[in-house]
Amino acid sequence: MYAIKWKKETPMLVIIGALFIASAFLYPHLPNKIPMHWNIRGQVDSYAAKSTVTVLLFPFIALCLYAITLFFPFIDPRKNRYVQFEKAYYISRFALIAFFAVVWTALMSASIGLNVSIGKIIPGCVAVLLMVLGNYMGKVRRNWFFGIRLPWTLSSEENWNKTHRLGGKLFVISGVVGLLSCGLKPQWTFGILLGAIAIAVIATTVFSYRLFSRKNPVAKTSDEK
Repeated sequence: MYAIKWKKETPMLVIIGALFIASAFLYPHLPNKIPMHWNIRGQVDSYAAKSTVTVLLFPFIALCLYAITLFFPFIDPRKNRYVQFEKAYYISRFALIAFFAVVWTALMSASIGLNVSIGKIIPGCVAVLLMVLGNYMGKVRRNWFFGIRLPWTLSSEENWNKTHRLGGKLFVISGVVGLLSCGLKPQWTFGILLGAIAIAVIATTVFSYRLFSRKNPVAKTSDEK
């Protein structure tokens, strides 16, 4: 039976706690307007007024994400399946928290005036996240909350497993392509990464549907007769 191992949860709790503490420390040193969005050229195109909500937004999102994924296994009708991919689930959760921590660090660094290339850091973080998630995706067993939850994967164990194996490989490839493109101009990096992700998602979805169609040929309806 799946159970929370608090000793293993400690690193994620420490990261989230550090985000809140660092936010409180940095708050007096932040400008009145904090950059919140960058365009595809890596240039700031949106600011937000300094406030507690603005500064704590990313730490709060990380905390909510942590809490939600922590308790998913206990409310999932297939809760017993999580034991079968416990390591993959833990590493995926850790990768998501680490992603938010790095993005927050980059945003705060830019806010206090450090020369940070957001146009390269954010795509790079997304690429690494894709590689980590993709590497463990094939080990995820059928459940209702985590993974590639398509109608066809949820309806078949075979479809789920084969789709996740393919999807995992494609996500790793997308991450590698995105990471290699980080040396280009930000707009090129963004376009290549987004295109790679789109291709991976579409290819995985089409594969899952075609596999389902071969196993479950659709009978003609009365209107088609």
